[in-house]
This record gives sequence, structure tokens and C-alpha cells, in this order.
Amino acid sequence: MDFETMYQQIAVRCASLLDMDKARITPDSNFFNLGGNSAKALQLCVMIEQDFPDLFGDEGIDLSEIARQPDMQRFVEALVSCNADTQVHEGEL
Repeated sequence: MDFETMYQQIAVRCASLLDMDKARITPDSNFFNLGGNSAKALQLCVMIEQDFPDLFGDEGIDLSEIARQPDMQRFVEALVSCNADTQVHEGEL
């Protein structure tokens, strides 16, 4: 999964969850400064897991990841990186 595809989908989800126009969600936006809270962060992680079920498997997204990252760009980069680190490639069993 590439960054841009995942970022666009997550921005749509954030906008819907926070009841705002997607144009307000920028790569340097902080989820919590936009009005998010821990319950909405959990909802967002569940939405992302549902949108990309093959990427996160049974483990899901670490909820603290959204709080650790200062902005949406770094959050999505962390998700893409986490996914790249956990994928099994052919012949690696």
C-alpha cells in the first residue's frame, strides 16, 4: 500500500468522523487538534482496519500510534511502514 492512497482514504475517514470538510485535513494536521479524542481515535483505527483488512491482520493497529505521531502524515507513514515490516514475502516462511 502506498502512502498517497492510504492518506487519502484516512483523510476521508477523519473528515467523516470529525464532521468536517476533507479540505481541512492536511498532512500536517494533528488528529486531536482537529477535535479528535481517544474514543474517536479508536473509531478511526477500526475504520482503517476495516478499509484495509489485509494490511493489519489479526493484530490491528496499535491505538497509541495515532497519539505518538504529531501529524497525519507521520501517522500514515507509520502505518505504511508497520505494514511493510510485517508482510510475509514469497519464500520467507
